[in-house]
Amino acid sequence: MQFILKIAVPGRKTATGRSTFSGVESTMRGRCTQVVPVDDASKLDALPTVRTAICKGLKPPMIPVPKRMWRRCIRKTRPQVTAMLIIDASRSSKQYLASLGEVLKTLFGKYMDPASKVGMVAIQNSKAKMLFSPTRNRLRVFGRIKELESGGYTPLEPALRIGRTELSRLRRLDSSYRPFILLVSDCYPEPVPPDIGDVYESKVYRQVRLQANLTAYAKLPIVVVDPSDPFPGMAEKMPGRKLARYITRRTNGKFISMPAMKL
Repeated sequence: MQFILKIAVPGRKTATGRSTFSGVESTMRGRCTQVVPVDDASKLDALPTVRTAICKGLKPPMIPVPKRMWRRCIRKTRPQVTAMLIIDASRSSKQYLASLGEVLKTLFGKYMDPASKVGMVAIQNSKAKMLFSPTRNRLRVFGRIKELESGGYTPLEPALRIGRTELSRLRRLDSSYRPFILLVSDCYPEPVPPDIGDVYESKVYRQVRLQANLTAYAKLPIVVVDPSDPFPGMAEKMPGRKLARYITRRTNGKFISMPAMKL
């Protein structure tokens, strides 16, 4: 469950170049309130005000507390997002499909606004198909994950294209959408022609990188959760990991390694 703390709400880069793709991380660290300054004495809360005064060196008696130290607690708002899940249910997914839905249900139920929407594109039986357009009926979407049958190869490029097209369509209808793609895959697109030299430069890998470029142009971050468990020291050299890194770097997303046995 540690990867939940790393998934964040998509955002833009600030003037300093730092990504704002971390909007809910503070909300996820345990507390659901935050302390803020106030100008109206009727709105201050005693405990955070006294704590602030002590931290700033004020000693008893503290009355009156200077206005610059007035504080109150407010409830942190949970972000309202629109997520398109792309679930790789190819041959390598059997280990994690059963538990993945419960993990995602916990994530969205605890850290996201109830109005958040979730859709799903499934890669199964060597085909990519959208099973749900983003909907607030998230439990139905998450419940369907365990029903996916693993098998077949991984047409990753069509899956990314379907997800990007649907989220772009919805955003044109409602500009308030905060969409992103959550891709659960080891990022080994198939089929790869036999007897090819550098797999990463094969046509199917180039097509996925093109889709990542188009998704970046559409300003849709991609979070990649990699459930594979490669040999230590070998992961970053593998073509799937290189592709996953490219996708997240190009779209200003996040890469999260989460071996299936920990889901």
